[in-house]
Amino acid sequence: MSKEAVRLYNMLLVLGPLSAQDAATHTLDFPSAEYRLFYDLEEKGLVRRLPGRPRRFEALPTIDGLQTSYVQQEKELQALLTNTLGGADELASIIIGRQKVYEAYITYAKKAQKDICIYAIGVAYSKELAKTQADAVKRGVRIRHIVQEVKAGNYYVVSRWLKLGIALRTLKRPRGYHVTIIDNSHAIVTFSDPQDTERRVSMLTTDKNTIAIFQSQFESLWSAAKKVPYR
Repeated sequence: MSKEAVRLYNMLLVLGPLSAQDAATHTLDFPSAEYRLFYDLEEKGLVRRLPGRPRRFEALPTIDGLQTSYVQQEKELQALLTNTLGGADELASIIIGRQKVYEAYITYAKKAQKDICIYAIGVAYSKELAKTQADAVKRGVRIRHIVQEVKAGNYYVVSRWLKLGIALRTLKRPRGYHVTIIDNSHAIVTFSDPQDTERRVSMLTTDKNTIAIFQSQFESLWSAAKKVPYR
């Protein structure tokens, strides 16, 4: 799947149903090009067309759509593993699996200078991740982390993050969607199986317009989230 198709799919998830003209307004591309991408996404089972005129498309439920697409495109996605982090000039690349997402995060978090925003199911932990977070805070990086679940099982890590100076809030939402934004220059958007978080597909993008959409969404989630009540 092309990076343009991935970008359009994520746009549908954030903005809701769009026509080709609507999509072109956001991407500054031609409507005819957006139609081709819509048909490609439809063929892969990721979107469906809605009745009426102008013709509009909506994203299928994230898990259903991605599972269908994964079955159809497994070989192509596996080939992309060799390009997990992409080149410096790539606007988007695909990351498969949980560990690869952590590696990508550490790579870019080590270079962060201003802000890191995270919305995720819980709080991951490893010695390297803890050091990366601590070093970022020491550099003056503001880290804001929204956790979907705060429970006994992640109490230790939540407490550790709070002691480091990370701003933590909690917001209960359906599992399966995560987003991380670093310095408004890199965004990692992840879709996972709610019952098996090892099964996940992520998109890493450096496209400024796309990042702005996810940053706006994060700010809305942050405003709705509640402070974690303990240290």
